[in-house]
Amino acid sequence: MRLWVTRQPACAAIAARGRPGRSTAKERRNARGSASDKVQSFRDGKQPLPLKHPQPLLAISAAPPAAEQASPLRMASTSVGADEDMASFLSRADFPNHQLIVRPNSGALHPIHKGICSIDALAGAVRECAGIATDHLARVETDMRAHACPSRRAVIAAAAERLATRIATRCPSCRAPGWGRVDVVLGVPCARCGTEVARPRAEVDGCPSCEYTRGRPLI
Repeated sequence: MRLWVTRQPACAAIAARGRPGRSTAKERRNARGSASDKVQSFRDGKQPLPLKHPQPLLAISAAPPAAEQASPLRMASTSVGADEDMASFLSRADFPNHQLIVRPNSGALHPIHKGICSIDALAGAVRECAGIATDHLARVETDMRAHACPSRRAVIAAAAERLATRIATRCPSCRAPGWGRVDVVLGVPCARCGTEVARPRAEVDGCPSCEYTRGRPLI
């Protein structure tokens, strides 16, 4: 099974119709108005699944469910002097598994040392940046680039799994791919006074093709 959404430029749309040779300026203008802004239908084998309202395949929900709100992402930052002890911060930042960035805390914008993964490199960068900064402090923070941040790679992998699951899930009404959460309903009543608090009460699943929706209570 192959699923895709494509957007063709004007000249590609003309070529797809089998027109030989180069297209004329008039043909390109006509094609641009009719082809360049149209999203082609999904195709599952040989059966087309037209989109009634062109929109992204994956709708973005208003808020993630409670199970997805807790993230394993490790982020830490601090401002330190050239001779300060950073043992507790390095433990919190999971250094050297997670690499660091060091820059002046104030004043100068450079240098910026990235991808620091050794104590010697860290100490040298802190001394240099603290010596340049107007407040004599260096800013030390997690390097959030994926290759330098293992916990961010885990978050990206989890997002990719959710994306694959979303694409593989079909709408119960029209059978188009992409069925999944499109909204969250807030308002959980207090057990004592009944006043609603801003917590998820239900999730709304929807289809990007036929706009069918269905609620799922969370409580």
